[in-house]
Amino acid sequence: MYFAHGDINGCDSWGEAKFPRWSRHSAAVFGRTVFRELDEMDSGPDSGNLRAEFDLVASDGRVIAGETQAYRFTGDRQARIVDCEFTIRANHGPVKIGDTKEGTFAIRLVKALAPGSHGRFERRLR
Repeated sequence: MYFAHGDINGCDSWGEAKFPRWSRHSAAVFGRTVFRELDEMDSGPDSGNLRAEFDLVASDGRVIAGETQAYRFTGDRQARIVDCEFTIRANHGPVKIGDTKEGTFAIRLVKALAPGSHGRFERRLR
């Protein structure tokens, strides 16, 4: 699971410079999400939590914003639940999130959950 967007202050962190043919942008505008620190990581018999800090970095190395990603993992024998929270902070100047075709939040799944398999994936938004 990850958060990425195709236009934050003109930088594309959704696409990848390595695969420019799938992007509408030139390689000069690809940004990166750079890990800074792990704030929280704990687990127990019923749940687990992760909270980490990142910098959103332009292709020229300039930090354009801060980001916090937080995850809470719970579940039982029948289901697994992952609650995600993403916070973008304008701590390096104004932040403009532009309109793009991308969905901003994504998940990559193992082949066992691909269409036509017997696995099941449900999305519930609150």
